[in-house]
Amino acid sequence: MTEHQLPPPPPSPPPPPPPAARAASPSTSTDPAWPPLPRGWWRGTRPEATFPVPFTLADGFGLFAWFLLGQLIIALPLTFALYSVGLDPTDTESTAGLVAVLLTQAGVIVTGLGYLRLRGRLTWRLWGPIRPAWSHAGWGVLAGIGGFLGIQVTLGLLLTLLGDTDQPQQELLTAVGSDTLATVLVVLAAVVLAPIGEELFFRGILFQALRRRVGLWPAAVISSAPFGAVHVEVIGTEALPAVLVAVVLLCLGVLPRFPTVLRLLLGALGLAALAFGVALGGWGAVLLPTGLALLGFVLALVFHRTGNLLVPIVAHATFNGIAIGLTLVAQNLELPV
Repeated sequence: MTEHQLPPPPPSPPPPPPPAARAASPSTSTDPAWPPLPRGWWRGTRPEATFPVPFTLADGFGLFAWFLLGQLIIALPLTFALYSVGLDPTDTESTAGLVAVLLTQAGVIVTGLGYLRLRGRLTWRLWGPIRPAWSHAGWGVLAGIGGFLGIQVTLGLLLTLLGDTDQPQQELLTAVGSDTLATVLVVLAAVVLAPIGEELFFRGILFQALRRRVGLWPAAVISSAPFGAVHVEVIGTEALPAVLVAVVLLCLGVLPRFPTVLRLLLGALGLAALAFGVALGGWGAVLLPTGLALLGFVLALVFHRTGNLLVPIVAHATFNGIAIGLTLVAQNLELPV
């Protein structure tokens, strides 16, 4: 009897690719750029009602740390390179010093975005849920003007009333008006690169990552307090440690997950640290970074309400542009700056 040989079974289909290989980037067909959304849907104050973003708290605080440390890391080799050709990059009023500032700012922005790219998180969601429009630029200009009038003018009056006449100012403003090239470089640094970099890191990433997890108001406070503290030139070395301790304590004090008693205690300790900073460095060392933190708070709310990061970027640029313009006017009229 002849045995009939069975035919071989058909080859099995290849296994499907793993989920990570299907979508390495958040911007895929399941996440279209600026989809049509119901008006105002992202404006809830609860974390689950806000705009979903791929950024984690580690991304937000890590890029904040890079914003501080990266300027030193990038500036060091740049400083040695400029010194080797006979230039002094430490003089921020010189062309070499301003070029060093510009290159450092650009380096921090590019490396920060490169980090997001490597992590697969460089997505349109950085800009918010609403597509950019010309009206956003107009709202940004209005917010910048209002912020300057409401914050800087009030701070100037307060410091004058408190008798703090020796007020520190941002270092770049000292180069305004020294010559045409220096003024142009200051404008590029303060009106172009600084608003783009700071708004990307503090509002686009840190604020959005926090808002998703702790809600609108704590996210606005926690993302704006470090924004005020990074402007160390207006704080001064004497009061800097106390101000940094105050920032940490006040940020912890607004976290909703902590018991109310603990939050009140952290807030009281933070205010005590600020009072100690006043004793060490004067009113200006505390009120000026507080004003910048308040500006960051306003920009976070503006970003939240308008839905596009272009608004705080333009507002920030307008704020700095007004400061530069007033400095030029004061110099031409030979007024104290």
